[in-house]
Amino acid sequence: MHSTPTTPPLLTVVILTRNRIERCLDCVKHTAHSIRHIPSRILTINNGGSPVPLPQTIDGVPCRLINMERNMGAAARNIALTETNSELLLMLDDDAYIDQASIDAMITAFRSDSHIGAVAFQIENDNHEESCLLPSVFHGCACAFRSKALARIGGYPSDFLYYGEEYSVAFRLYQAEYKIVMLNVGTKVRHARDTKGRNTNRIIRLLISNNIRLWFSSLPWRDISPVTSDTLKRYALVAKKEQSLFGYYAGLALLPVSIIRGLRYRATLKENIWNRISLLHHLEKAITMLKTESTRDIVICGVGKFPSLWLNLLTKRGFRVKAFLDHNSCWQNQFIRNIPVHVLNEQETLESILPSLKTSNGQHLLFLAGLSSLSENKLWQIFLDKEANNATSEVSDLLMDSHLSIHSSLS
Repeated sequence: MHSTPTTPPLLTVVILTRNRIERCLDCVKHTAHSIRHIPSRILTINNGGSPVPLPQTIDGVPCRLINMERNMGAAARNIALTETNSELLLMLDDDAYIDQASIDAMITAFRSDSHIGAVAFQIENDNHEESCLLPSVFHGCACAFRSKALARIGGYPSDFLYYGEEYSVAFRLYQAEYKIVMLNVGTKVRHARDTKGRNTNRIIRLLISNNIRLWFSSLPWRDISPVTSDTLKRYALVAKKEQSLFGYYAGLALLPVSIIRGLRYRATLKENIWNRISLLHHLEKAITMLKTESTRDIVICGVGKFPSLWLNLLTKRGFRVKAFLDHNSCWQNQFIRNIPVHVLNEQETLESILPSLKTSNGQHLLFLAGLSSLSENKLWQIFLDKEANNATSEVSDLLMDSHLSIHSSLS
């Protein structure tokens, strides 16, 4: 079923690698087995200096290797826009493994709606689900694109190198009025998370630089300051936890350059799109339900990406946020705008933490979940003594669908 040299393939899988030869070859072999039943090709892009002994075909699937003259990071994936004329592009890290069931479900999703620009996958790592911290953005290790959609928005950012590029791509797809959907059928993509070549100082530095650049290029002016503050606080805590303060201070040193780059390419997101990306639209709808309750005291489950924006909106609507809950130990003994963060341990339940969260006048509390990553939101549903939301549809719209839920301490 693979394509001939004169027949455009339906799918080109782009595997990005850098100095992880064995891992890359294993990923290519697994991928070829998963796509051998459709007209397809594999394009492996080598960002490293080590040669990759890639066969010309695996399981009948044509394979091609492109060696980069220098490490271009995620932007090297843009080569696929000129080196192949396939209808669909599947971008994989070299430690991501996808099966045939997900390939078939992905193709079905694209064919169901011409406005779908990207299809995201559920990601699993050692039996734990991974997802982007912001539920309106796809996980970067595996995502499929309609080729013309990725080309229309200019592909991956050229100056991000690595980390955070999925935010830039998602923002621009939404701005161009494409949909990004999450597959709820098929199998989860397995992310091996190979740590070889990963430097946490470098990762922190790039995350700070790329996030700040994106905020200054895309966000409304009023939200840049609070979002930047949230970003720097989060990565300061992560850097401390990971013993990577050198990377954090290196990221701070790059702030002027990051801001200038952002302003140079400034293209503000449309108000309605930004409100959905940031979950403010979904929160406004949840507030309507919250107002029917007899209390205004709220606990937010999951610090998430933009806690200051959510605090500002809730406060403006007359609610009192008493605390944040989170699973990440980096938030231990921390505050967000004078609101304490309670880090849960594995033994704690909703009932066990209620005494420490109760207000002085004995008011009950409302717990708001759904502002954190998709995988964390499922955990919060279970914590709140509810079943995790199991999607009934084959795909969910990352921009339009809300995952917010409200739980009362009296229920």
